[in-house]
Amino acid sequence: RTAAKTVTGTVAIGGSSLALYASTDDGLCRQVRFWSKVAPVVADYWVQVGSSSPLAKYRKYADGAAYDERRRKTIDRLHETHAPKILEMMVTLRGLYVKLGQVLSVTALPVP
Repeated sequence: RTAAKTVTGTVAIGGSSLALYASTDDGLCRQVRFWSKVAPVVADYWVQVGSSSPLAKYRKYADGAAYDERRRKTIDRLHETHAPKILEMMVTLRGLYVKLGQVLSVTALPVP
């Protein structure tokens, strides 16, 4: 019971401190906005096509020879779904994020 109170107090104080810091630091706010948009995209890619994803492993086992074609179609669909979101986020946040988008657009990495 004492441990629960300690953990609750620590979380409350830490959360309040983070909220106060975020409200006064523009850089942290930008990072939080960036990661709140990017993290779900990264998670979706990992779940759908990541080599260590349980779903991708199951699909590879279940589809057999047709897996590569299905994976390619899934990646194309993910790109079509998430690319507009990432573009909007980078344009909204400006600065370094626009440069990051320019660099990623000329690389061969599988990003939206």
